[in-house]
Amino acid sequence: MNKRKLSFFVISTTLLLVACGGGTLSTGASTSEITNVSTAVSSASEPSVSVESSVSTTSIATSTTSAPASSAPIEAPETLTFDEALTGYLDNAMYNERFASNEKKKTTDTSVYSSTLTTILDVSLDVYDDQSSFGMGTLTHTDSSDEETITDTYQQRSQVQTDKIEDPETKDVDDYKMFYHVENYVNDAYKSNDYKDVTSKLFILPEADSSLDESTYLVEEDVPLALTFQLGATLYNYVHTFITDPQISQTGIDSFTLEKQEGNEATYKTNIAYSYNGDMGDVVDITIDLSFTIDLEKDYLLAVDYENTNKSYFLGEEDDAAIVTSALEAELTYGEKTSSEAALIDANDFFLSNVEDVKILNEAREEVPATNVPKETSLIFALPSVYTPSQTVGLDEYSLSPVSSSETDVVKLDGGFFEVVSSGTTTLTWSYFGLDNGVYREKRVSKTITINEFDPVESITIPTYDLSLNNYSLVVGNSVSLTLGVAPATAKLDFTVTSSDAEVASATINEKTLTITALKEGETTITVAAKENPEIKDEVTIKVVAPSTEDEYLNLLLTHKFVLTVKDYWTDAKNTYTLYFSEDGTGYQIEDSDAIYHFDFEWRLEDNIVYFENYQDDEASGLGPVYSFSEGKILDDLSAISFDDEEAYTTRDFIAEPLEA
Repeated sequence: MNKRKLSFFVISTTLLLVACGGGTLSTGASTSEITNVSTAVSSASEPSVSVESSVSTTSIATSTTSAPASSAPIEAPETLTFDEALTGYLDNAMYNERFASNEKKKTTDTSVYSSTLTTILDVSLDVYDDQSSFGMGTLTHTDSSDEETITDTYQQRSQVQTDKIEDPETKDVDDYKMFYHVENYVNDAYKSNDYKDVTSKLFILPEADSSLDESTYLVEEDVPLALTFQLGATLYNYVHTFITDPQISQTGIDSFTLEKQEGNEATYKTNIAYSYNGDMGDVVDITIDLSFTIDLEKDYLLAVDYENTNKSYFLGEEDDAAIVTSALEAELTYGEKTSSEAALIDANDFFLSNVEDVKILNEAREEVPATNVPKETSLIFALPSVYTPSQTVGLDEYSLSPVSSSETDVVKLDGGFFEVVSSGTTTLTWSYFGLDNGVYREKRVSKTITINEFDPVESITIPTYDLSLNNYSLVVGNSVSLTLGVAPATAKLDFTVTSSDAEVASATINEKTLTITALKEGETTITVAAKENPEIKDEVTIKVVAPSTEDEYLNLLLTHKFVLTVKDYWTDAKNTYTLYFSEDGTGYQIEDSDAIYHFDFEWRLEDNIVYFENYQDDEASGLGPVYSFSEGKILDDLSAISFDDEEAYTTRDFIAEPLEA
């Protein structure tokens, strides 16, 4: 086999291994991205140690077998600290789970609001000596509020096999050892993030490779464990996440207690209850009941039983508490791996092989007719509609990767997405990785689509907010970009833009973005019109001013007062606020020329920004300043000082008025 790097399309979605409370331990590679895999992948196709050979040559007893009669049982400690349980037992038990042959697991993931919702997943799993496993079970979801019960059949399949994969660039074909995993709800009766069909493929490597994404491969020695439910990892993560929580240490509980011992099988338990105040002013009660059984001689995890209840309520409203309960009940058996059963489902049946046709989706992931795509569509996605195998799992709008458009003036490829440019017809092509004559290789599928004609423009609006902040003025050399308002939203973005005096300011337009650049002092009118109907237009007049110096800003402050008039929303009464500035760096604000509302401040000037400090109420009216700002901007045309009024989500312009002589 060639020892070289291979570029290939990653052919994995998400690997789902059942974890705590119906959740998951997830590893998986991204779809459609080309990943560089080192020579470690090449060697992955070499013969490997089978699962059966991983088991000790000494016969491994089942979970009910104690130590030989001639040996006294190991004495179990009366208590185990949380840390001792994690590092001394659960860590080893998680690793030793690879010896489990026939596993039985029952999980109950219950969400209760007024005791209405209950979801139970009950599964058993068999592990076989051909490096495969098969699980079968039931899912029951009950909503007592409407007396509805939904049931489904659950299947899980994991298997190891050798795939032939073609390098998209060199077209070389090599053998690669792969780990397949499928979780399938046969009837898809109850769909949620926790209970949906998933698949994954991972490359099997002899050892970890730091140059690769860990979600794309599985280390050879971990294959036996990956074939199981990974109950040890589930319990380890649960204890690490919930039992060692800092809030639990406040309860004074820091250990597991020995509940019973039979031979070398020891059962430990802990019961924890505590409360804390939630972020919304509610009270949260937490109760945790957890027990687990281990084989002291072999460090095998034999059984787990826990229930975690979260109760949230407001004081005096306990009857309306929101209750969420997660529970896990499971047991494992250990022994020789059993022979495989040919009648069980094949993981290959759940991975995409060939796409014959697609349906077209818009940016909202809604299906649209390929022969008449609505003119308001902005992005185009494709979803396989005719494909093999028919049981393929996990198909979505990202299953196919955009490659090309025959008419880029109709639909263009931009940033990995197909973007609608204008009306017309084009042929779009997508790529995917599929099976072809026993070899996985890059394949393509195309679809011809037609975009409707755009609606005629009915109105154009130039937004003037940014310009009005500076009294419709720009400083020479500065630019401003404005986003046009265009109706209807389905109108074709084809406009002309003119400046009545192009020497004063220039203007350009790109789709809906209007950019105005100030060139020299003067005044000009910018006009934007629809190219197909110039009568549909809008315009704005701007002044271009020379940059002011700090001396000019300072002179403005000392020779002017600055007045703001505010109309009361409820009474229509008008209030006037006036700012005065003195050479010594002090100033004051008055309201309606009334000395009772006289507020002192200190100020400093940097460029065109006035910074304010120490607003004070000289008359101790107790009202506080009605308007007090930390800083304000002197407008380019020296007409006003503009402040951001964050409380009112607006700006306040104090207009400059000359001081009386």
